[in-house]
Amino acid sequence: MRSTVTEFRIPPELLIPGTEYVFEVLAVEVSGNKTITEVGFFTAGAAP
Repeated sequence: MRSTVTEFRIPPELLIPGTEYVFEVLAVEVSGNKTITEVGFFTAGAAP
């Protein structure tokens, strides 16, 4: 992704109701410095 991206959408058909998802975002600076962040969220609804 480009450095100007501040959000992205996940198509709903890829998500399962009542499920926890965790993903990581890694940013690499021109100098080579790296920053990583882990983010999580739950989808609404009952698990299947």
